[in-house]
Amino acid sequence: MKLIEHDQYVYWFRRVNTQYVVKYIIWSHPDSIKLLNSFPIVLICDTTCKTNKYCLSLLEIISVTSIEMTFYVAYAYLQSERTENFEWNLNMVKGLFVKDDVLC
Repeated sequence: MKLIEHDQYVYWFRRVNTQYVVKYIIWSHPDSIKLLNSFPIVLICDTTCKTNKYCLSLLEIISVTSIEMTFYVAYAYLQSERTENFEWNLNMVKGLFVKDDVLC
């Protein structure tokens, strides 16, 4: 998390109760957030199951530009692949969208 803060990534995390053990973490690069707000039409989510030394699943969230190029929106580590974990992560990604103050 120190490196994430140093490189100015946007991130959220949840701990196990009040312990210092991180249960979930999601992070996104500021340039990815700009791209997401320019091309918010399609989000693709994919997980890689527990291939790291911490036995956590890696969730990758990807989007597509208008010229069909892909870019990474965010990454997340999940303790388990349960519906509420995916919902929490997608709600965090939803928070990356810039709100327009212009009324239609």
